[in-house]
Amino acid sequence: MSGPPKKILFIPGKKEVTVSSSASILDAARIAGILLPATCGGTGRCGRCLVKVVNGDLKDISDVTQRNVPSEMLAQGYVLACSERRFTHLTVEVPVVSYNFFFSEPHAKSVECAAAVDLGTTTIGLSLVDVVSRSKVIEGNSYNPQCIYGADVLSRVHAIDEDKENLRSMREMVFSLLKKGLKRAVKTVHGRDLKRAVVAGNTIMSYIFNGLSPVELTRYPFPLRKRVFTSQSVEMVAAGDKAQVHIDTVPVIGPFVGGDITAGLLAVSIEERPGPLIFVDLGTNAEIVLKTPDNHLVATSAPAGPAFEGGNIIHGMPAVEGAICGIEEKNDGFSLKIVGDRRTPLGICGSGLFAVIHFLHRKGIIDKDGTIRESYHIKSELGDRVVQGENGRAFVLFRSPEITITVNQSDIRNFQLAKSAVRSAIEVLLRKADVQIKDLKEIIVAGAMGLHITAEALVELNVLPPVEISKISFTGNAALRGCERIILDECIDKAFELAERVAHLELSDSDEFKKYFLELVRFGP
Repeated sequence: MSGPPKKILFIPGKKEVTVSSSASILDAARIAGILLPATCGGTGRCGRCLVKVVNGDLKDISDVTQRNVPSEMLAQGYVLACSERRFTHLTVEVPVVSYNFFFSEPHAKSVECAAAVDLGTTTIGLSLVDVVSRSKVIEGNSYNPQCIYGADVLSRVHAIDEDKENLRSMREMVFSLLKKGLKRAVKTVHGRDLKRAVVAGNTIMSYIFNGLSPVELTRYPFPLRKRVFTSQSVEMVAAGDKAQVHIDTVPVIGPFVGGDITAGLLAVSIEERPGPLIFVDLGTNAEIVLKTPDNHLVATSAPAGPAFEGGNIIHGMPAVEGAICGIEEKNDGFSLKIVGDRRTPLGICGSGLFAVIHFLHRKGIIDKDGTIRESYHIKSELGDRVVQGENGRAFVLFRSPEITITVNQSDIRNFQLAKSAVRSAIEVLLRKADVQIKDLKEIIVAGAMGLHITAEALVELNVLPPVEISKISFTGNAALRGCERIILDECIDKAFELAERVAHLELSDSDEFKKYFLELVRFGP
């Protein structure tokens, strides 16, 4: 039998909601429209939904909170919002979490603009192109607010499976964010007549964006009900006027290879390049496409997890302002590269984690197995930065009176699992097509991460096979560029044809993949 409803007041903002007796503080925050980070999907593992109870009758703080919140913070009233359900009335102070687009300086003004959207699991990319001058005029990105339901798509599917209302909520979150972002972008470039948008995302994100339940996609035999989606017309405010914006979703290839890959293949003109070659998009769900010597296209996906995008990392965050995105060696030390204008970092994003792990590996601070060495084994002053923490040994990247940012042993393990998944998927594709590594003509790396990592890092950390460095190229956000091409060249039909042409290889039951996965966890070519 359920108990009486509970009340909770969130401050600042003074939002009060009434929830069921079984609801957690995190559940109440979602109902109140407060977007608390919960990259683990509310299981208590990520520790990012910290809130402070300032008043009320919270009883019997959960074991999960007591295990994952430092004692000094517990004493101040901090708890994990996902894990506390035993109360009848509370006043809770929540951190201010901003879900807004961070835009670059505009390149030019616009006469008539259209929008390209890369609907990423962790980060959403947005650009405006001027259809008259055929040029990009502004670009930006934002943390995906759906992350409150989990950093990875499977956590979000689970949330939809538990409560179908979460599908509507996730869809509305993205539309609300895009409407605000587009209004601001159009105003910044003095644009008018925003009537067109093209959106690309992985298959699950594309389903959610179109209001379709993705639950069946995650159940064997992974049926793909929709490859092509119906165009949508959405009312948005631009330049002070309401306008109907026609939105196309780029068609997907398979249950775990989405429209972002279709758009990416268009962006790099895959059909015009000689094979064999590999196109790989490094993200939460890393996708790999092999073009064979006889011009067949075969795609698969690697369950990399969110580490490549800052998820499930102790001090992880998306690639927005304040994120450590790279590292530069200086004499016996280093300097950090930070997104935006901030001088002090807030956390570390995927490219930052990648660059830092490569730096630590080259400096001998971590070995080929990924273990952080004890400080007395490190023959430089960098050894002083190795500390013992709650998650094993850690390397201190930044310390101030307000914040300490480290890379922990658990972060490195999560990174190893992600990179081994990618490398193993590549091996399976090559073996299936009987293609030798030495015969590859090129490897194209897509994703914003490539702006801050090097080809040497990809090979030395064993993310990519050992090829000549000159064969590796970086193409940035290919999904966004592909959406821009679809707009400017009016080639959505070409996207349909390409998605149909690519064969899909499922790895979920592959013994070969599992064998490689165990072998390729180590660093080094």
